[in-house]
Amino acid sequence: MFRYAFCFLLLSLAFPILGFSQSVWTLEQCLNYATENNLDVRLAGVGVEQADVALQQRRLNRLPSVTGSAYYGLAFGRFTNPDNLTIDASRSQSNSFSVNGNLPIFQGFGLMRSIRAAEDQRGLAETDQKAAEDQVRINVLQAYLQVLLALEDERRREVQIEVSRDNLSNSARLAQAGVIPEGNLRELEAQVATDELGVIQAANNIALAYLQLRLVMQADEAVDFEVQVPDPASMDALLAVEDWDAAAIYRYAAGTLPAVTRNLMAEQLAKDNIDLARSDLYPSLGLTGGASTSWFTEKAVADFLPSYGDQLDNNFGQFVGLGLNVPIFTNGLVRANIRNAELLLDQQKISSERDLNTLRQTIEQSVADAKAAASSYQAAKKVVEARKLSLEFAQKRFEAGQAPSFELNNARNLLIAAEADLLTAKYNYLLASKVLEFYQGRPLNL
Repeated sequence: MFRYAFCFLLLSLAFPILGFSQSVWTLEQCLNYATENNLDVRLAGVGVEQADVALQQRRLNRLPSVTGSAYYGLAFGRFTNPDNLTIDASRSQSNSFSVNGNLPIFQGFGLMRSIRAAEDQRGLAETDQKAAEDQVRINVLQAYLQVLLALEDERRREVQIEVSRDNLSNSARLAQAGVIPEGNLRELEAQVATDELGVIQAANNIALAYLQLRLVMQADEAVDFEVQVPDPASMDALLAVEDWDAAAIYRYAAGTLPAVTRNLMAEQLAKDNIDLARSDLYPSLGLTGGASTSWFTEKAVADFLPSYGDQLDNNFGQFVGLGLNVPIFTNGLVRANIRNAELLLDQQKISSERDLNTLRQTIEQSVADAKAAASSYQAAKKVVEARKLSLEFAQKRFEAGQAPSFELNNARNLLIAAEADLLTAKYNYLLASKVLEFYQGRPLNL
């Protein structure tokens, strides 16, 4: 009873209990949920929105800027009258209004180049988001397969414990009939207890695998699901061995994988920044214009000044002009900015070459891993078949009273270890093959 309660507790940690039924999610559903909710992907999405704002602002910089201002001032106090050197008290008021505008005509190609750089920055941010989504999809695939591995391991252990219990029951009858010593039952009872512990460990592994999957997906507590287990026929198709060509896979991935193509976009952005820095070598031309008016009154002469409206009308003025700025000497700042931009391009080219080398090594390693896993899987199947025959022979010897229980348990443990190795090799190959399919642009599905 304690064993089942413990298993239920472990599973409840992985599955929030909203009811007695759970929805079954395919790998595709888990991938879609993760790409919508993963924090890294959402953070990359914010970067895309920021790039959109920057691009919009660069485009608006081509339009004129207009500012308006208004002022009202009150001055009062005592001052010395220079005419008669007497101390007089005075109070004055002033009011002014102005509107000014500036229109860039030529900025050394800076406006055009800044827009182009912002467009490339926006494309780079979007590619970064796709790269983040790809990484999340790989992580979800690994976690999903780990859940399937844990589930299949639990089913395997449940079969083992039923076999152990049947052996114990049959051996008890043989012991009563005097065919085998009753002491052999103790070894079989220990094997049953060991298998029961294995079922508990398997349940714990399932809970941990689900927790990892939910963490990668960023699934909240309200999301209640269990993974869809592929049917045996589909699983056999997934385990079909392909002739992987590392060079062909690399050529395709190098031209399509967002994590790689982003480097080409980063290089183009670096070139844009060089052109933008060179824009400061050229003169700039701008059109300015504006209008202003003002009003003033002072206590001593208030009766002699025109009215408020008349002053605003009389003082109204406009202006328009062209401004030309020519860079003559900037303390080497412009040249330094250009050189720094060129060095950033060199850094990006080196980074791109390094990432391509890493991709090539990763693909070659993945192909080697896939081939090794396929070979291990085929070899493990042969080992399992041999261990089954060995166990059948040990079982017959034991039932005939010609072998001790230790020999039978040893044969069973060797079979259990072989089945565990087969299960590990199976999912190692499945993961390696799916990763290679991902590099080839194929959809991730089971």
